[in-house]
Formats: sequence, C-alpha cells, structure tokens
Amino acid sequence: MNKSLSVHFIGVSGAGMAPLCKYILKMGFSVSGSDVVKSNYVESLIKCGLKFYYGHEHNAVEFSDIIIYSSAISNDNKELILARSLCKVIISRAELLGMILSVHKRSIGISGSHGKTTSCSMLNNVLIKGGVNANCFIGGEDKINNNENSFFGKKVAICEACEFNKNIAYLSPNVAVCLNVDNDHLDCYETIENLSREFYAFLSRAKRRFVNVDDCVLRRIKLKNCITFGIDEKCDYRAVNLKNNNGFYSFDLERKGEVLFNVSLKITGRVNVYNALSVIAICKEVFNLENSVIIDGVSNYLGVRRRFDNIGNLYGKTVICDYAHHPTEIKNLIETVKSIYINDYLLVFEPHTYSRTKLLFNSFVSVLENENVILYKEFPSRESYDYKGSSKALHNALKNSEYVEEFSSLLDKIKQSDKSNIIIIGAGELYNKVLGEIKNGNK
Repeated sequence: MNKSLSVHFIGVSGAGMAPLCKYILKMGFSVSGSDVVKSNYVESLIKCGLKFYYGHEHNAVEFSDIIIYSSAISNDNKELILARSLCKVIISRAELLGMILSVHKRSIGISGSHGKTTSCSMLNNVLIKGGVNANCFIGGEDKINNNENSFFGKKVAICEACEFNKNIAYLSPNVAVCLNVDNDHLDCYETIENLSREFYAFLSRAKRRFVNVDDCVLRRIKLKNCITFGIDEKCDYRAVNLKNNNGFYSFDLERKGEVLFNVSLKITGRVNVYNALSVIAICKEVFNLENSVIIDGVSNYLGVRRRFDNIGNLYGKTVICDYAHHPTEIKNLIETVKSIYINDYLLVFEPHTYSRTKLLFNSFVSVLENENVILYKEFPSRESYDYKGSSKALHNALKNSEYVEEFSSLLDKIKQSDKSNIIIIGAGELYNKVLGEIKNGNK
C-alpha cells in the first residue's frame, strides 16, 4: 500500500479499532480518527501520531484517501455518507484486519462466542516469554504488558475472530481456533445453525484447526487436521486432575495420554481452563515452545481488564467488574462469585443491546431469578428503544430485582447495601462510571 496515502478511522475509540489504527500508524501512514468519546486508547494513539477529532461533524474525510469504519458505525453516519458521496476508498474494520492477516507468514485467529479476548491476550503473553513478537489485535486491555492491546512484530499476527455482523467471514488465518458456539448475535444469524455454519466455514479456511470438543456443537465437526482440547472428552490436549481453589483452577496438562506438566491459573473461572488449553495447544503445535516457557506464561497470566477485575473499593465495599453480557457468561460468573464470596455479594447488571436481551430473555431470567440483582438502565449501543428487550422488562420478570435509571440512585443503593462485594456486570458504560467514582475518592 502507498504510504503517502492518508487514512481516517471512523469510531477510533473502540477497543477493536484502536489496535488496527496503531498498526497503521506504526506502518508510517498519516492517520486521523474520530469518535464521540475520547477513550484511553485514543490518548495512546495520539502519542503515536493520531490526529483526533471529536464527533462526526468535521471534514477530515474530505482530506483523507482511505476511510476505515467499525461495525458500531451506522449507515447514516455523516462521515460515512460524505465518504461515499466523494467516492473514497471505504474499508470496514473486518476487511482491514483480513488484509493485515494475509501479509503475515503466520496468522492465528481465535473464534468462539466466549473467551476470545482472554485467549488471544494469554497467547500473546506466552509468545512474548518465548521470544516470539507478534502483532496482536484484541478487544481489551492486557494487565501485564503496559495495558496495551497490540504489540508489534513482523511475521506473526494474532487476532480475535469476531462473529458479530458476520465480520468473521473476512478472516482467513493460517491457524483457526474455535472455543465454543453459543446462541449470541442471533439478530445477525437468526438461528444457531446459521451461526455454527459461519464458525465451521472459518475453521475450514485454515490450514490448521484447534477445536474444543467439550462444546456440544463443535463436537459434531468433521474437519481434517483438527487438534482437539477439552476437559470431559477424550482429546489431544486435556486438563486432568482439575482442582478449584476458591475460583482459581489448577490442572495437569495431558497430551495424547501423557501428562506433561501442571498449570495453576491466576485468573478465575472454569471457563479459563479451556482458554488456557487452547493457548497451550497452539504453543506446542504451532510454535514448539518449551514446557517451561508455556508454564511460566500461562500460570503468571493476569488477564485483561473487565474480566473479573477488582477495580477498588466503593463505600468500603470491594468492586468487581466483569464484561459478561450473555446468559452463559453471567452463569459462569455467578458460579465463580459464589465459590469465592459465598452469599456476600450484590449483582448489578447493565444489559447490552435490546436485541440480545429480547432474543435471550428467558435465559437471562433463568440465570438471574434466584439472585439479588439491581438492573441498571440498559446500554443500547447502536439500537432503538424496545421495551421487550429493556432492563425494565427484565426487572418486571425477576422477583428479587430492583431497577434504577439514574447513576446517583445506583450509588445510593450500593452504599446502603449490607453486602461486602459488588459485582458490576455488562459490556456498557457502567464500568467507566463506577471506576470514575472510585478514582474520585468515594471509598
């Protein structure tokens, strides 16, 4: 690509866009970006040379050659409309990521309904310890490596292969991983069968494949050159002698019947055993790393922010934030919370998008019906109001819930609670609001 061309990112503040923007900056292009918020990602990008614009009212598009936009940007975005009218080269985030993967000798895409960010981040941590520098494109902030979400090598690329809006169809890595398949993003796929076919197609495009055979959907897959991993089923890489130590798991890694080593995780939840297994399998099969390097990298991995993340104290109570926004993720989170805090906790849930809540309404009710939970006003993201997918509708279906719209009212309820641990759940803006209160000294 001609590096004299200028590039403009619409929606540059997002976790998925920021690492791509940084990559383009590091390549030597002149880059601008716009968004309605100025995230911590943007502050880092500005230091790398990004020219940032608040909002979408300016004319940066007019003076840019290539326009990159994220899936969160709607078709009626003013900048996008202007770019089309000027016949600019317009590329989606997923298309750009696919192009970047194609120029790397070794590319790895980790897919699945849950666990992509953690697995990608963990893999990158192990590779760094093994002396392998990679371009890492993840949708979260790594806690170890300076909280950055991208690292720059020349031959290896790692990415989350996100299925939202069928973005995964643009990605054809050499190595494809699928962690699980669940009934999410059905507003795009309509049925889980259609979603499954998208994951299968992604795996089939790769030369090497890694699949979790404990997953009931993936277990049915019939593809050659598959490396399998799991806990319950017989497979190539298996966790045996699994132990739960107050939410933190340890296990022996068995490869094709032979126990190789023991791993003790510093991140909570049984689901992270699967994430660790996928990483170990890749490190052994693709990179042939020494056992000692893998043990060090996996056992000392501290996770990404907003995944069972202790962010401090508020009114004398411990605050844990988790990105969970799907019933399965919330169910797994509650299991971990119970194993650590018994009954001394209060859930605060901010539902994410009306369509997800509406489509999975009964599942949300099933997961939360026996919990004391505060329903905070939903984060709509890109969607218009729909009562059937709202926080209020969910509250009305739950006997032990409370509903609040104002953040100040939520703070009052947290302050008055007799619980010592507050669990903030969701992928919306509530995390930043609570974190702001903690930083402002409301302890």
